[in-house]
Order: sequence, then C-alpha cells, then structure tokens
Amino acid sequence: MKVEWIPAHCGIQGNEKADGEAKLGLDREQTIQTRIGKTEIKSIINKKMKEEWQNMWDRETKGNFFRKLVPKVGPSKIKFTRQLESLYCLVAAKRHYRPSPGFRALDY
Repeated sequence: MKVEWIPAHCGIQGNEKADGEAKLGLDREQTIQTRIGKTEIKSIINKKMKEEWQNMWDRETKGNFFRKLVPKVGPSKIKFTRQLESLYCLVAAKRHYRPSPGFRALDY
C-alpha cells in the first residue's frame, strides 16, 4: 500500500467541476424538511428537562451539604462515602425513630 499527499487535489480530473458545483450550492437557500421520530423527540425532551433540573439544582440555596455529596442530578450510582452514610443514618433516625405526638417521657 502506498500513501501519497496531494496538495489541493491538483491534477485530479473533475475536481474543478466538483468544486464549482459545491460553490454554487452555497449560494442557494434550500430548506430540507424531515420528520422526527417519537424516540428522538423523547430524547430531546428528556435532555432539556435534565438540563433544567440541573440548573435548578445548581441555583438552589438550601441543601448545600447534600449538593456537595451529589453534584449531578438524575439517576446515577452514588459513591457511598462516610459522609453520605452519616447523612443517611441521620435522616433515617429522624424519620423512623422520633417519638409520636402522644408520647410522654416517664420520670422515675
């Protein structure tokens, strides 16, 4: 196999005609209409929604601690660090183990 570099396609038959036709095509305004499939539309909408969700997440003033742990929105695998594990345990404890409103501590 032999590879050669030919500067500007010099001496290639038909090249000048092809270049001329290409330049003519640049001057024409032409609109091509195509149909977009449902899958592509769904993909575009999902991408835009995720971008907006990320923008909202980035602008939010509350939850800075959690945002440092999970900087990107969307379904993803979270790296389970000690910090995140502590937060998870704290949230679980506050949710499931708080006394009910009718609870009264017994004094012995």
